[in-house]
Amino acid sequence: MSTETKMKTILLVDDDPELLDVTENALKKRGYDVIRAENGMKALQIVKSRRPDLILADVLMPEMDGYQLYKELKNNKATADIPVLIITGRGKMEDSFKVLGVDGFIAKPFTVEDLLTEMEHIFLADQTRHQKGGSAAGPGRKILAVTNDPDVLNSMQQQARQAGFELIPVPSGAEAIARCVKLIPDILFIDLGISDMAPGELTDILRRLPMMDKRPLIGFCYYSGDELQDPALRRKMLGYHEASRRMVDSGATDYIGRYSHQLFLKTVIEHTSASKNRYGQA
Repeated sequence: MSTETKMKTILLVDDDPELLDVTENALKKRGYDVIRAENGMKALQIVKSRRPDLILADVLMPEMDGYQLYKELKNNKATADIPVLIITGRGKMEDSFKVLGVDGFIAKPFTVEDLLTEMEHIFLADQTRHQKGGSAAGPGRKILAVTNDPDVLNSMQQQARQAGFELIPVPSGAEAIARCVKLIPDILFIDLGISDMAPGELTDILRRLPMMDKRPLIGFCYYSGDELQDPALRRKMLGYHEASRRMVDSGATDYIGRYSHQLFLKTVIEHTSASKNRYGQA
């Protein structure tokens, strides 16, 4: 699904001329207008005279790095709403930028398709915000998330806020049922790792509620990078596979696999856009 109705302007900020050349050529082939800057200071000067639709910025640069550039942009009302996608060779920096509320993050090395996918997610979120008149959640735009994982919840909170939704976390399936009856969320995410009931059982109960019979119910799982070296992860994954099958058989809309903030945002926008007319939402 494309969000481009006109040529979008991308500002590339990096001190690596080879990366600038490769990225610029790739984006121009896809129909983007591209401006270049070799550091954050030059980028700020460009933004004053020519406002981009998206800024792609490296972190480590001379004169002004990506951190400082991002802060300068967000502290200025004239530039605060320009989306910023951080590009860096240090993947562990992602958590630091998530705390700052960065719109997107991609670690080197990446493919052109990876970059375009991340850009598309950002444009979709930005489009949703503008359609709703800002980043604040509109009335009735609620996401219910059934999970106890603090990292997942923190990420969901940030991504939901960017898309104009209020995220409501619940720690158990039993509480999710009660909240659904009272709040009628636009979309519900269910962690396969919840402990009080099986995800398939929870899905079956929710689908029997009149207000939830057609609302998007999305299953997901999560495991940290540290677990990849643990032999127990394979057993956990087999359990997730069986739980996801039963969940879908019980009426879940989709199972998206391992949680990522890009996939979460894409899923929210796709499913709520597809169903908004059905529920009379603007």
